[in-house]
Amino acid sequence: MCGLVGIFDPVGRPPRAALEPILARLLRDIAHRGPDGEGAAHEPGLALGHRRLAILDVSDTGLQPMSSHDGRYLLAHNGEIYNHLDLRPQLPSEWRGTSDTETLLEAFSAHGLEALSRLCGMFALAVYDRRERRLHLIRDRFGIKPLFFAARPEGGWIFGSEARAVGRAIGARLRRDVLADYLSWGYPPPGSTLLEGVLEVAPGEIVTLSERGLDRQQYYTLPRANEAAPSPRDQDEAFDAIFTRSVREHQLSDVPIGVLLSSGVDSSAIAIASARSGARLTGFTVRFGDEGLDESAEAGRLARDLGLPVVVLSVPKELDRATLDAVAASSDLPLADSSNVGTWLIAREARKHVKVLLTGDGADETWAGYETYTATDMVRSPLGRAARLAGRDLDAFFGPPRPRAGRPGLRVKLSRFSRYSGLEPLEAHRRWRTLVDDVSLRSLGLDRPDPAHFRSHIESAAVRDGVNGALALDVSTYLVQDELTRLDRMAMAHGLEGRVPFLDHRLVELAFSWRPEVKLRSGLGKRPVRRWLEAQGFPGPAHARKRGFNHPVASWMAGAAGQWLLEDQSALEDLVDTPRVAGWVQEHRSGIRDRSYELFALLILGRWRMAAA
Repeated sequence: MCGLVGIFDPVGRPPRAALEPILARLLRDIAHRGPDGEGAAHEPGLALGHRRLAILDVSDTGLQPMSSHDGRYLLAHNGEIYNHLDLRPQLPSEWRGTSDTETLLEAFSAHGLEALSRLCGMFALAVYDRRERRLHLIRDRFGIKPLFFAARPEGGWIFGSEARAVGRAIGARLRRDVLADYLSWGYPPPGSTLLEGVLEVAPGEIVTLSERGLDRQQYYTLPRANEAAPSPRDQDEAFDAIFTRSVREHQLSDVPIGVLLSSGVDSSAIAIASARSGARLTGFTVRFGDEGLDESAEAGRLARDLGLPVVVLSVPKELDRATLDAVAASSDLPLADSSNVGTWLIAREARKHVKVLLTGDGADETWAGYETYTATDMVRSPLGRAARLAGRDLDAFFGPPRPRAGRPGLRVKLSRFSRYSGLEPLEAHRRWRTLVDDVSLRSLGLDRPDPAHFRSHIESAAVRDGVNGALALDVSTYLVQDELTRLDRMAMAHGLEGRVPFLDHRLVELAFSWRPEVKLRSGLGKRPVRRWLEAQGFPGPAHARKRGFNHPVASWMAGAAGQWLLEDQSALEDLVDTPRVAGWVQEHRSGIRDRSYELFALLILGRWRMAAA
């Protein structure tokens, strides 16, 4: 896990002296991603830089950028290849060290870009082919690791692990045309950023830069479901084999590893599989000041049952301004996910003990863990029609939902369900995560988001049956733009590597090869994962309901955080109608209407702008 940056101009061939100060600035901007060292390499028209977080082969033989033995390829790599030791016997080479980067280079020398199909891991790569004088920017199958690029005004391209570093190098301004998308979903549209001219390498994509220009090629797509579902016994055997292998391979490390624990299905399964494999990990869990959100007691019991040492981090009920500012500054781009706060705090504490943290991210989007999948499953059923009518009646009789402590209640869920369930199923599914609705956007002086930004993802997902379509949509949008972005930025702010065993591509492909009812039935998702937990002798986590990593946003915005938003209106006044924002704060404080997520999205945007200034 590291960070990479570079400048490439295959035509102009700017001298090294012109590129060195640009590269140095880029490396400073991403220094937090790699506190263990810095490297740079120069070729005609290319300056390639790397910041190192030493996880595998912490000696000098793991330093980057690195050249292949035959001299053809030059590589800067951010990520981990978990099966690289299995690949080595298949590659003709005399190895210098034990790093996965060296394995990658020899795989490219032997197989070219076809080597990507052999990799199990997370990665963002800048691969320079000296023979062809082409640069390949490559991102892993599900976008676990980030990679951005932009055209330089003077010619050529600039690229790197963080959009803000790339944007600063070209003087990019905030994109007002996608501001409505950010406020609606909490993140920009897939493939876009909030910075003009800064683009994102898509998950499973190769962007090739050469004298001919730019070429984009998708090297990976999700498989379709089989017509016949395997028997429950075959399901259980397949899941056990692939899941336990994934967790075992994700423990590949030359430094200490921890696991993030809650009382839920995902992290419990990872912790149990890790302990059963003989690994000695440290557990990390969160104790919230708001008792309605606290799961630390259950997580602590699981850790004791497994014999794991556990570190408990306390998150106070009130939001600390210094923490908020640190989160905003660490976010690369604004991300209106309150879980950023807890993740940032966990990462800070975990980094005192370990360099690698296993998490359960990705399980909900592949094994149907969210309640929205149940809603999608029932939207056209008689029960769904009844719930839609109930939500409308509640809104008509009681008015909009009001602020409440703890997790969102049934009242909020019914209101959202009734508002969007008349749309086609995948569009309804996407919009159930709306933070700021179209009416509220207009009151801020903004147009509604362009539906074309998500249309291709919806059309691609729509070829799948039922809930599998909703899962595929979330994998290509919400997972990569929110969940994985949150984990990467908050962990890397502290030089911590976050790993996600549920996103081993073999496990994801298993999930998508099965029909929807294998994963979700009678309102209960992640059924194969739950059966695995039962078989391991842990009925508590096996029957746990999805609770989510929720934070007390409603009380934050009714308290000091709402006041900070009022005090920092200057950061937003050229973007939105700030008197309207002040009115929303008053509505929320007085209990007239729950505006917590709208206000939090605006607060993060304002604090990010101030930190980036």
